[in-house]
Amino acid sequence: MASNKKNNKKVSLLSKSTIAALLVVAAGAIYLLTPTSNSLEDKILKGQSPEASLVYLNELEKVNPDDPMIPYLKAKIYYDKGKYNTVLELLAPSLKQDPKHQLADTYILYLKTKFALMGAFDNEPSDVTKRQLVAEIKAFGQKEFSDEQLIELSNLSLALNLTKLSFDFLDRVVNKTPEIEDKLYSIAIQGSMYEKATDIKYRDFLSDQTLEKGLALNTLYLQAFDKDFYKDFLSKYKGKLKDNPVFIKDEIKTANSLGLYDESLSLFETLCKVEPNEENFNKYVDLLISQSQLDKASVILESLCKDSTKYDSIKKLHDVYVWQGSLEKAQQTSLLLLKETDKREDLKAGLEESRSLADLYSMAEFYNAMYEKDLLESDDINDFIDTNEKCNGTEYTLYIVNKLYDKSPKDLNLLRHIFRLNSYLNKYEESCSAFETLAKGGSVSADDALRVASAYMMLGDDKSALRVLTSVKDWQKLDDMYVDKVSTLAWNTSNKDVAKVAENILFDRSSPEVKPYFLVNFIRPVTKENVDKLLRLYKESKDNTVLSEILSFAFNSSDDEVVNKVLKAIKDDPVYNSTEVVSYRAYNEYMHGNYNEAKKLYTQLLKANPHSIVAIDGLCNIALIENNQKEADRLYKENRSYFENDRNAWALAASLADTLNYKNEAKFFYEKIILNNDKVELPTLLSYAQLLEDLGQLDKAYRIRNYIVKNKTQELLALSDNNITLASLIYTFVDHNKSREVIKRELSKGDITPSLAQNLIDDALSQDNIKRALYLAHCTKISNLKIADYQALLLAVRSKDEAKIEELLKKGVGLTASNRYEALAKLGRSYEAYTLGQANIGRTKSKAEDNALRNLTANDNPKYNRSVQFIYTNVTSWGMHGYELSYHGPYSLGDYKISVSHKSSDAPDQLLRKRIKSEKRLQAEISLDKKQYEANASVDLADGAGKSRAGFALDCIYHFDERYLVALKGAVNAHSDLSHMMNVLGKDNYLEARFNMVPYGRESFEFTTRVHNYKSRFNESLATGFDLEGVITSSVFLNDPYLNVYVAAAYQKNSLKDGYLTKSNEYNHTLDDDTNTITQGSYLGDVYKHVSLGFNLGHGTVQLPGTSTPGFRYVFDVATGYNLGEKKIDASLSAGAGISIFSSTDELSFRTSIQTVDRQGNRAFNLSLGYSLDF
Repeated sequence: MASNKKNNKKVSLLSKSTIAALLVVAAGAIYLLTPTSNSLEDKILKGQSPEASLVYLNELEKVNPDDPMIPYLKAKIYYDKGKYNTVLELLAPSLKQDPKHQLADTYILYLKTKFALMGAFDNEPSDVTKRQLVAEIKAFGQKEFSDEQLIELSNLSLALNLTKLSFDFLDRVVNKTPEIEDKLYSIAIQGSMYEKATDIKYRDFLSDQTLEKGLALNTLYLQAFDKDFYKDFLSKYKGKLKDNPVFIKDEIKTANSLGLYDESLSLFETLCKVEPNEENFNKYVDLLISQSQLDKASVILESLCKDSTKYDSIKKLHDVYVWQGSLEKAQQTSLLLLKETDKREDLKAGLEESRSLADLYSMAEFYNAMYEKDLLESDDINDFIDTNEKCNGTEYTLYIVNKLYDKSPKDLNLLRHIFRLNSYLNKYEESCSAFETLAKGGSVSADDALRVASAYMMLGDDKSALRVLTSVKDWQKLDDMYVDKVSTLAWNTSNKDVAKVAENILFDRSSPEVKPYFLVNFIRPVTKENVDKLLRLYKESKDNTVLSEILSFAFNSSDDEVVNKVLKAIKDDPVYNSTEVVSYRAYNEYMHGNYNEAKKLYTQLLKANPHSIVAIDGLCNIALIENNQKEADRLYKENRSYFENDRNAWALAASLADTLNYKNEAKFFYEKIILNNDKVELPTLLSYAQLLEDLGQLDKAYRIRNYIVKNKTQELLALSDNNITLASLIYTFVDHNKSREVIKRELSKGDITPSLAQNLIDDALSQDNIKRALYLAHCTKISNLKIADYQALLLAVRSKDEAKIEELLKKGVGLTASNRYEALAKLGRSYEAYTLGQANIGRTKSKAEDNALRNLTANDNPKYNRSVQFIYTNVTSWGMHGYELSYHGPYSLGDYKISVSHKSSDAPDQLLRKRIKSEKRLQAEISLDKKQYEANASVDLADGAGKSRAGFALDCIYHFDERYLVALKGAVNAHSDLSHMMNVLGKDNYLEARFNMVPYGRESFEFTTRVHNYKSRFNESLATGFDLEGVITSSVFLNDPYLNVYVAAAYQKNSLKDGYLTKSNEYNHTLDDDTNTITQGSYLGDVYKHVSLGFNLGHGTVQLPGTSTPGFRYVFDVATGYNLGEKKIDASLSAGAGISIFSSTDELSFRTSIQTVDRQGNRAFNLSLGYSLDF
């Protein structure tokens, strides 16, 4: 203790304060010099050599063996060197001591090392290790970490493909550098976390709002594909790119892709404001259309189309109108497209719109545009043609169809339209030509056939019309109208086979079109088999023609069963008591011997018709059968005058007169029959010949029989062997039947009499067994018996034995045409004689007969007569008196006429003279007459006022047939009656064309046109002009007296010359007189227009030499008209009469006419007196 004290008492080297300071300094130095874990890690990391760092750490560990930081740092160095097991060994103690992983860096390094050893860690599969790591990181990641630790964990998570976890670790970094932001964006993209990536870029974009970043941002939003996300951006972004067109377009694109159409529409609206061009508007419209905002789209498009005619805009507007159902507006835009489009679908759309609106003219526009642009297809053609036809007329339609046909000459449809359109235009020949070409290329439709048949009918070719109608397949199955037309044409062309088929079809159908008259004619001969068919026809049609045929057959057949059936069928009909049926009923009673009942019925007929030939015939027959000749005589005498006037009664009258022994009267009636019939039945001729024999006129009776021989011999010799049968022979001569049953009945008696021999031969002839008939006649025991003449005649015809035929038939003399002419003339039937002669002149084989007929006919026809005629003419208004003497005569080729005349006249009112020189004329005319044409030439020489005139005219007439003719006439220096001045001082050069037709028998149509060159007698040009005249005449009565009604029209237009008429004024002494100067207008007017309506009544022709009608001749004509030039109503009356004085070959005549207003507007009266003599 003492030593410590002594020591304590010693003086200390350092003071307490110094020692304390040194301690503090030492402690501070130790603190400062001892490194922390971080500073130590940094120093190691900054070391250039890992080995040096390990040496350093090993030394440090010796000083501070419990520092946990040292093993960590060493482990980190080994980790970098890839010695992962060493790392685990170094970290194991720390990990064991830190189960809660408070040492975050150590645990993170452990996890990284475990990842690096995946597949080799604890000998476990990599997927097991991976699942462990994922679980450990997720459990460990809930702690708070430094930025560096978060980055390590993020990298490790990313290495494990835990992108979301990696993103979450990195997103928790507090101090984010641009590199970290970029890595966050990259991880988000890699993990498809587009919203997070977008948020990152959005933040970046807000910090630097460039277009590039904005476009990239839109791309990210699209990748994120979140409508609401992008919608939110659009609603909240108000930055500087808000009105940038490029950015807006990209926004629109993105919004459309995301289905944000409302926002896209809003953006488009903005875009069109900041960049209002057509492209933007069109895209805006497209979007509006896609969103069914058609009203707004149409407003925009309407505005665009006002300023532009671009196809796209108009097309869109059209489509919008279509979708809106606005058909009229759609059609209007289609019309705008006409010039802008070459697309068929556009034109077709406009066409259909116009069709829906029933706008034919717009349809035509679209069709014609398709036609011009060659866009028509075959399905369009029919409607295209129909539309054009309705809008542009047939003429234009035919023109374009012909153009189409030129391009497609094999198109039968076009050809069908061509012939149809031609027929509408009355171009019948072109229509028929087109049809014939069409028919060669395919089948013919019924409508086509009807149309072309009408064309052929208009051309007068009924046979071709029928051929066309029957060329249609199964025409028999077509409608009644078609079959009826076939029937009518077949009937008109005498094609009875076709007509019969057609009428039977109509009949079987019970068609109202059936023509009973046709059908009856086709059914002939009526047979027992078709009586029922005809009865049905009668019951349906109630046509008496049908009933007449049935009754005729029933009674001619003498079949009581048929007769009773017919009468029973009509018993309840009113016709049962008609005249015709009563006559059949009476005949039926008569044939059955019920004479009292027959008398009652015939008497009933007489009450209905006092001159009923049937009733008189029946009553006479009954009277004769009952031997009551007095009653028969009474009936004959009472009705004789009626017999004479009824040609149907002549045969009855002749037979009755002959029976009652009135031979001359019988002869009279037989002659009437013979002279008034072209073909006289042989029984009539033979009865007449027998009557002549009874009267002692044996020579005439012989000539009649000889006539029969000559005619019938040639007729029979001309028969072919197939036609030479008993039936044909009997038909030719007698018209009766032989009965085989009678032959069999007679043969059963055993005796062969002459009558039976004839019957045997009849039987063979009836079977056309000529060999057997000849054998019977010449080689059997009946050969010595006389056979009937007709049997011998038949045998002679079959053996061509002409001599035998003549011997058997020689029974009279022939009646030639000249004989008939004389007989008709003697009977007072001159007109009938004239018709007969006209029909036979030039057609007889005998020259002598022809000459005789010509001489006879000349008496009744001016063409063939020789005559002298004198005519006096007076025209009161002109003070004109004329005298003419003419001679007319025939020659071998025609006729000629020569005339001389003298004419005096007052001076026309236009002249100062009171009288003018009389005119003398010599005229000659000659004609050439042929069957189909005529030619007339004439010369006219005149010497009168002014210079003399030499005129010539040629007239040519061509007859197409008896109904149609055309004529051409030319004249030089011809006389003119156009006015008083022209009559005395003018002349006319003209060319005339005339067409005359009588298509229907009663009506005639005549049209005349002339071209004139008028001159004065001094050869001064007066005027040129033309005129048109037309007359339509309808005959009310064809026979004497005739009555015609007519309508006439005339139009004349003259162009007066301007030259001064020196010679005319010199003749008038007015060369220096301006007041009375003669001008072209003094001669004739410039326009004459007139229409009239009238009628004429007459008998024969007055003042025409060569009588055409016997006895008194007259003509009476009345007309009223209107002169359109003078604007006056006028009337005219003309009359004439002629009568024979000394003989039937002369005529004293007069003619007169009164006209209230003539061409010059004056009243006119004309009179002519004449006398002619024929020789």
